[in-house]
Amino acid sequence: MSTFGFHMNAPVPHRRSWWQFAVALLLVIAVIVVGLQRMLGGPADYTDGSQGPLTLVTVNKGDTLSMIGKELTDAGIVASVDAVVQAGAANARSGYITPGDYKLPSHIPASTAISLLLNPQSRDSLKLVVPEGMRATSIYSLVARTLKTDVNKVRAAFHALPLPASSGGEPEGYLFPATYEVGRRATPADVANMMLARFQQAAVQLELERRARAEQLSTHDVLVIASILEQEGAPEDFSKIARVILNRLARNMPLQLDSTVNYGLSTTHLNLSQSQLDKDTPYNTYLHEGLPPTPIDNPGQAAIEAALSPATGDWLYFVTTDPTRKITEFANTYQQFLVLKAKYQRNN
Repeated sequence: MSTFGFHMNAPVPHRRSWWQFAVALLLVIAVIVVGLQRMLGGPADYTDGSQGPLTLVTVNKGDTLSMIGKELTDAGIVASVDAVVQAGAANARSGYITPGDYKLPSHIPASTAISLLLNPQSRDSLKLVVPEGMRATSIYSLVARTLKTDVNKVRAAFHALPLPASSGGEPEGYLFPATYEVGRRATPADVANMMLARFQQAAVQLELERRARAEQLSTHDVLVIASILEQEGAPEDFSKIARVILNRLARNMPLQLDSTVNYGLSTTHLNLSQSQLDKDTPYNTYLHEGLPPTPIDNPGQAAIEAALSPATGDWLYFVTTDPTRKITEFANTYQQFLVLKAKYQRNN
């Protein structure tokens, strides 16, 4: 065969597609970047010993390491975003950085910044302590003092919450008592949503809806009962007081509770006068049968648990016979109640 024929029958070389060249080019660039980083000692970063004054920064919910790195870089805390990303990749706990405000020294290594963001001591926050049984009006005042803002703005924020229809738009009962960590830049709406979210978390943990149905109660009824427990007795007596309330409701007996009358009058008297007991409000359970229309405070987990799991018994009355020692006694009959009432009068 001629030389010409030989070349004519040889296989035609395949042309490389554009993407193969692109991949090859990217690999070359990556090798060059890695090489440069090794030569230059990695991304720009500060060294120990160059620490400057404290600076306030904020980590928002959903921030990635790159976003955190940009915040830290812009604030002069670290030297580069890449250094933060690299330090975060090297720290297995970096995924647990909590949203919030932090005070960090400026000009620190990225690895130090990551460690400080994981340290609760670095958080620049305010403590908001909401005890069990606190009324919503008192919570509004507490939040206003903590955030140094107008109480009317706080009230408006809480009333704008996406509450269940059964609440009638009233936050009372749905603001979970707890110790909250509030950022210094937080708004009343931030705090309101935080408290409602904490209530919703507790409702899930307690299986509130399912267990309320099992007791033939609505979730709103459970919260009303739980709020009464907070005012009427010590935690060790909650489940027995809950049974008294349910027994009286089953017999269509008025609850006759001073705590609900106080709520309707916006007072907190231990001993109510007859004129106060005769005052007709929706919360006067001496005049109206059934539960009051809303909770009378914001109950904690123990009270809600007791309302869902009342003790077994036939009691129809209870009297805190020794308020100082918080001793509550229970009775099945009116005659027994009178004996307990006399005991209370002797101790009061």
